[in-house]
Amino acid sequence: MSKIISIAMLLAAALGLYVIKVQMSKLDEDVVYAYYQKSIDATRMFDARALCDMMDRDYRSIDVVKTPQGEQRMDLNRKQACTATRESMAMMKNIVAATRVEPDFKYVIESVTLSPDRKQAVVRVRASMRIGKRISISSAGTETLVRRMGRVLSKGSDTRSTVSVR
Repeated sequence: MSKIISIAMLLAAALGLYVIKVQMSKLDEDVVYAYYQKSIDATRMFDARALCDMMDRDYRSIDVVKTPQGEQRMDLNRKQACTATRESMAMMKNIVAATRVEPDFKYVIESVTLSPDRKQAVVRVRASMRIGKRISISSAGTETLVRRMGRVLSKGSDTRSTVSVR
């Protein structure tokens, strides 16, 4: 009898863990908005590590960047994106230290499209960052998010950015 009870308890525990895992892999709009707030907070703190930790191991991004020198297409994997993030956070930190002007960030989530199983979200985002009147970056595009064991991760993005330096 105790063997049956032990097996029943083990099965109940396994079922409970499965339900928790399934629930922790689903996205909703609140979770998506919280992800972007976390991203903004990390950027304000120049925390490249936190931003890299928000990228999935299979992360891929495509960004077409328009600068006064012309247009450049950047196709980055996670490692390359983390390197670029570390470099840009260090540069922003140096600019802020030199100018004593904090960056002004604006994010607009235009739409969130959840997959039928809610395991993936495609988010249309517009963002801008300005440091004083000299540096301005604006971007628009889509980002694909997934959730694993409660953590929201970016699978990648496809954006167009404009950089202006005066």
